[in-house]
Amino acid sequence: MRPITPLTRCRSARYAPYETRTSRARPPIRTAPGGTLDGVINRRTVLAAALLAALTATLLTTLARDVPEAEQSTLTWWYAACWVLFAAAALALRKVPASHVTALVLAGGIAVALTGLAGPPRTSSDSYRYAWDGRVQAAGISPYDYAPNAPELAKLRDPWLFPAGRPTLINRPSVHTIYPPVAEAYFYAVHQLSPPGARHKPLQVGGVLLATATTAALLLVLRRRKGDPRHAAYWAWCPAVPVEAVNNAHADALGVLLAVVAIGAVVRRKALGGGLLGAAVAVKFLPAVLLPGVLRRRPREVAAVLVPAAAVVALTYLPYVLASRSSVFGYLGGYAQEEGYDDAGARDRYALLRLLLPDSWALPAVIVVMAAVSGLVLFRGDPERPWRGCLLVTGTAFLLMTPGYSWYALLLVARYREELRKHEDRHEAMALALHRAGPAVLASGATVVLGMLVLMAAEMNSTRGLGPVAAIGVAIALLTMLTLFPALLVIFGRWIFWPVKPHYGSPEPTVSGFWARTGDRIALRPRAVWVVTALVLAGLSFGLLQLRADGIGNADAFTGNPDSVVGQKVQAQYFPAGSGDPVVVIANADQADAVRKAVAADPGVVPASIGVPPGSKPVVNGRALFEATTVAAGDSEAAQQTVKRLRHTVHGIPAARAEVGGTTATLIDMNAATRHDNMLIIPLVLLVVLVILGVLLRALVAPLLLIATVVLSFATALGISALVFRYLFDYAGEGTDLPLFVFVFLVALGIDYNIFLSTRIREEAGRQGARKGVVTGLAATGAVITSAGLVLAGTFAVLGTLPMVAFAELGFAVGLGVLLDTFVVRSVLVTSLFLDVGPRVWWPHRLAHDAAALDAAGADRRTEVPSASGSTPQ
Repeated sequence: MRPITPLTRCRSARYAPYETRTSRARPPIRTAPGGTLDGVINRRTVLAAALLAALTATLLTTLARDVPEAEQSTLTWWYAACWVLFAAAALALRKVPASHVTALVLAGGIAVALTGLAGPPRTSSDSYRYAWDGRVQAAGISPYDYAPNAPELAKLRDPWLFPAGRPTLINRPSVHTIYPPVAEAYFYAVHQLSPPGARHKPLQVGGVLLATATTAALLLVLRRRKGDPRHAAYWAWCPAVPVEAVNNAHADALGVLLAVVAIGAVVRRKALGGGLLGAAVAVKFLPAVLLPGVLRRRPREVAAVLVPAAAVVALTYLPYVLASRSSVFGYLGGYAQEEGYDDAGARDRYALLRLLLPDSWALPAVIVVMAAVSGLVLFRGDPERPWRGCLLVTGTAFLLMTPGYSWYALLLVARYREELRKHEDRHEAMALALHRAGPAVLASGATVVLGMLVLMAAEMNSTRGLGPVAAIGVAIALLTMLTLFPALLVIFGRWIFWPVKPHYGSPEPTVSGFWARTGDRIALRPRAVWVVTALVLAGLSFGLLQLRADGIGNADAFTGNPDSVVGQKVQAQYFPAGSGDPVVVIANADQADAVRKAVAADPGVVPASIGVPPGSKPVVNGRALFEATTVAAGDSEAAQQTVKRLRHTVHGIPAARAEVGGTTATLIDMNAATRHDNMLIIPLVLLVVLVILGVLLRALVAPLLLIATVVLSFATALGISALVFRYLFDYAGEGTDLPLFVFVFLVALGIDYNIFLSTRIREEAGRQGARKGVVTGLAATGAVITSAGLVLAGTFAVLGTLPMVAFAELGFAVGLGVLLDTFVVRSVLVTSLFLDVGPRVWWPHRLAHDAAALDAAGADRRTEVPSASGSTPQ
């Protein structure tokens, strides 16, 4: 029998009842003579309550703000603040005494849920469809029979859902409803209980009641199962609950409540649990993925759950089937197509699988993986804890069906495999892997998230909008890689690394592998290595002199020669090249003649083309409008120079208040905004990366060296790309936004390799010294960095297959830069720099002194070896 170590005792203690763990871990609560709790405990409770109050106030501010549609992105910052406060409050709750937890969780859950009533639905229009379906049923009509805009339902329309002169508030008004019968019954009940003119509020109040009932159910289940009631706060205080369940009033909240109660009941009362789960499926079909977690291997036990669930679904559908003329599934099939479930290439569905498999293989792969996980849960799950299997199946479904960034898992996988060779228990191996690799993964993800959020400072809306979208995707991937993915690795065991399974006690191959030998060779002459490498990279960066990032014309925007380009060339042969994109001029009517003469006098304008656009009034509110055709094509450099001259000329006419617009003018302004963004975003991203590296490494010299290598790598990649674009691919030029996007992707994503390498070097330097630590760090992370770089480079290389020059240039430049980072900069340049600088690289941290002492001790041991054998050192 394996001896019980401190780690195994800790792991076993996790499965002890909550009361047992708390009684062992915490001393008895001390009370003052008056019966009040100890001051320390009071402070902990007050801190958690204060953070909860701050969360509630921030949520209230977020949802009560009347933000114009054009400024909706500002809500992202408020919502992010809510999540930060939620995390802080959940951490503070861990220190609150057990006697206060239940009341604090429940009261806080109610307060958080009530904030959803602060305003109308902010981010979804589903609740308007709910209200309409309830109204239709109250009129004695099946909601599955007619679409909202059907003439048969005209008498049910009112100014709230169908405002005069504006589109209806109901989404997809031309299609039938998709909601299952229990959801429709809920809509009908809310309508019947609502006072006239209540609009969306009754559904939001229903969301408050459902969210609070779910919190109470979680607390009750945890109490009966002797669990920690603090876990209920992850639902009760979550910012998504007031936003989605209350403010947007999503019917999913009803499905969540029924599913929670079903999972809690199915252990002792299988028929009741099965019936409740069937009711949850009849609200939204998604809870059906929970079935493998609540089923058992014996056929009788499977039937005890499955039959009541199927019966409830059938019985709830029956009244609607009898009362409906149309299919009770409504627009469900069309909705599945819109969301891309049947066509992986239609949207970002199955994005994680599509990194590795063709689009046509994604859906079959999802079916196979889900079947395998479901079988594992069904045959290996814990019947006393069905929620574990339910969580595994649900998490797998979300991971497979939504976008993800898989390379964050590589560092954790490599560290886990390394620890498996040192520890027999895979749970201990994963705990240590997360403890040691987790900060690097978290810092890598945080760097990308913050780097993307910096894009919100841009002037261009297209650039600004990319920031929060990419940041949210990376944050979700990071959360998955630190929670669900480690659990899956532990569950599947060592065989997941087949055919080279890391057995306990087996030698670590990285000790004598390719990267270990590379590190040893670099260590012989590190200064010569980094000097030569830096000079070669700097020389290649001079290709930047060939970069022509001034924009690409329409005729040069395609890698091929499509019909539109052929037509444009034919038009330019017989007509003025700018006839398709006229210059638009607006001026005061009393100075319009002077402005026309000034425009006509410009050599870049066709004088006979000046006139009022067809169908437009010549003067409106004292302002005159006319157009002019340029001699050159509207997207050419010559046309842009013409517009710049026209602006300068007309602005000099007194009292004209003239403005020059049109496609060419817009292109000029966009290029100017992009250049401004380049000058602003690039330094900000560097600053963010420097701060994160400084906090992570707790040093100053190392982050500065790493930032220098980042800049050199970016310059080299862009320089080589510019030469290839001009002399090999023969592209006409580069987009003005190419340097910015190449920099953001290379730095924000490529910085991962810096973090992977430097954190491991830092860890090893504290044990082995600076010099040995660098070589060991490279040996341990070299394969990880190579794998991650190949995944990322391959992902961007796919852009080169698109027929657009801008995408091809971006894919080539980023892919090349990632490969340089992988095989040259991180593995050779950074390693040799750290070896040459030595322990001083960790200045001003104490590690610089400790690593120097370890280096000196190692040198002394190497010097004493000849003496020990009887020789005298010369």
